[in-house]
Amino acid sequence: GALFAPLEESEGPQGRDVAAFPMQADVYLMARPLEKLVLYTSFGLQGAKRRSVQEGLIQDDVDAIDYLTVREVSVTYDRLPDNAYIRLGRFKPTYGWHIPDHTAYIRRDLGFDQNRQVFGVGAGYNPQYFFTHGSVFYQGLSDWPGDNGDEGYGGVVQAGWRALGWQAGGNVHVLERSSGPGELTAGAFWGLNLYPLVYMGEFDVRATEGVESTGQAGTRGMFAYHEFNWLVTRGLSAMTSYQWADQDLRIRDDHKHRATLGAQWNPYANLQFDLQYRANFLVTEFTEHEALLIFHGFL
Repeated sequence: GALFAPLEESEGPQGRDVAAFPMQADVYLMARPLEKLVLYTSFGLQGAKRRSVQEGLIQDDVDAIDYLTVREVSVTYDRLPDNAYIRLGRFKPTYGWHIPDHTAYIRRDLGFDQNRQVFGVGAGYNPQYFFTHGSVFYQGLSDWPGDNGDEGYGGVVQAGWRALGWQAGGNVHVLERSSGPGELTAGAFWGLNLYPLVYMGEFDVRATEGVESTGQAGTRGMFAYHEFNWLVTRGLSAMTSYQWADQDLRIRDDHKHRATLGAQWNPYANLQFDLQYRANFLVTEFTEHEALLIFHGFL
């Protein structure tokens, strides 16, 4: 669950008020019927408002099925030599840091938030320090419960080196939409363990194609993320992060920033509280600040 509180008065149709809501209500199931075979699925409930707005429906037209989302259904053949695996089904594309804040610019703005799952085949190879993952996929199956993505196909490749105290890697993601601009995203990510301090970062660039029929021009964008985590004591950690994004480098002074301070408390097993303060800026002008309290309960 989550409690969201804007720290200034909201104005206009896009204004946001204090809200408490369940962020996610998912069930995760995994089984290993054979030594090298894993069956996995995750499904649950989502807000139907997002889908109704996209499809031009009024809220009364939303059926019960619109609250159901089946995020992942996959079969994995693993425990192969050098920690290799092959995966088939519906899964999340492997790109960059999969941080829990799905509103981060490197997640939501790049199209890798909590609603991004694809249908395809993937594979990975991790002999020891070197690692690589890749997949080819199709997305946008409108009849699938909870699939609101653009129809299209593409692929993603990731590779890197993971040592005991640091790691670094890079990835490339290609998406061709059936209707709309295709895009190419590439970036690097890294991490450094300086116990009790951990630093992680990511930098990405994205290029989208122009659409000649509508006169829509292509874009070139850049995105960055930096985070520090400090283990204060067992069960309690503090964090700070800074992120930056420029959706279109051709447009002057349209970049945005976000600075975050937070703490995570795990008082008992299967219980977690996240408290964050976030300040948002457009170019150098302060736009809004927010306070978030997120509760996680695990069974």
